[in-house]
Amino acid sequence: MLEYLCQRCHILLGVILNKRSRPTTIVDVAREAGVSPKTVSRVVTGNGYVSEDTLQRVQEAIEQLDYRVNRAAQSLVSDRSTTIGLVVPNTSNPFFPEVFADIQQAALERDYTVSVFETKEHPELERRAINALAEHRAAGIIIYIPQLPDEELGPLLK
Repeated sequence: MLEYLCQRCHILLGVILNKRSRPTTIVDVAREAGVSPKTVSRVVTGNGYVSEDTLQRVQEAIEQLDYRVNRAAQSLVSDRSTTIGLVVPNTSNPFFPEVFADIQQAALERDYTVSVFETKEHPELERRAINALAEHRAAGIIIYIPQLPDEELGPLLK
């Protein structure tokens, strides 16, 4: 089973890497639709007025070019992240997959993604998970880490 999963991941990675040399940007979409990048941004975010004709042209260009929103760029501009971190000691515990499914469902309904960190109950992995989420400006962190002392956890979360 593990061998199959590794092969499947390799195939998917190959498809992603071979897809194109660089991702499509809003500038590419704007050029294709004959509008400004700001207009594409308005369509993508749903902020501001865009005429029906322009909206349709931009949506067609987005579909034709297979444009995907760059969440990292959006986070830089808005200083807001759409990632929530979930830090758990062990994903094989039957409790955590159920919790994860509920968290992920709630996150997706609000246009957030969930990054899961399994720490194997090692305090160093717990520290690293929290630091990684803080460095990436996660919108929130949900933690169940019984090994890390409370007096150490507080400063990590600031």
